[in-house]
Amino acid sequence: MILNFAGEEFVRVTGGDRHRATLWAWHFVGMAVILYWIGAICQIPIWLYLLGFVYGGASLSRLRSYAEHRFADHHHERTAIVENSPLFGLLFLYNNLHVLHHRRPSMPWYRIPRLYRRHRNLLVSINAGLVYDGYIDVARRFLLTSHDDPRYPRHAFLEPLARSHDEGVVTTGETQLTGA
Repeated sequence: MILNFAGEEFVRVTGGDRHRATLWAWHFVGMAVILYWIGAICQIPIWLYLLGFVYGGASLSRLRSYAEHRFADHHHERTAIVENSPLFGLLFLYNNLHVLHHRRPSMPWYRIPRLYRRHRNLLVSINAGLVYDGYIDVARRFLLTSHDDPRYPRHAFLEPLARSHDEGVVTTGETQLTGA
């Protein structure tokens, strides 16, 4: 996946996309500063930083994303809820309560658990009951079996998702989630 992304970006930049070239130039400048700081100031071997932090962090991020998205005909049913995960919940800033994150994308992360508890039954009904009992449950279900095909089968037919960026109210059909 990373190599595919890098290849596509390389083709765009070498094809003359100046905007992307500028973004990548700034990215490489930032990387150079960080790698200098990691190696020279912190004296952490670069290989350890890349393996332990970059690769490890990307792996945890993919685990979260893998567990929380699937194909469904109705967009409300495409995001999951991973409950009972206090450590990963905090690490992921409570994006594991993902259906709420999609309903209220501008909500501060520290307010998500309380609003989730207040509206749990509604949120579970909105996403058609796609709830996991922690990431151990995700691993138990899908470590050795297929979860979902990551390609969206009807990409051209995406339904528009109306979101309110108002901190106080989110409309979900005829139902509103209020408070935080």
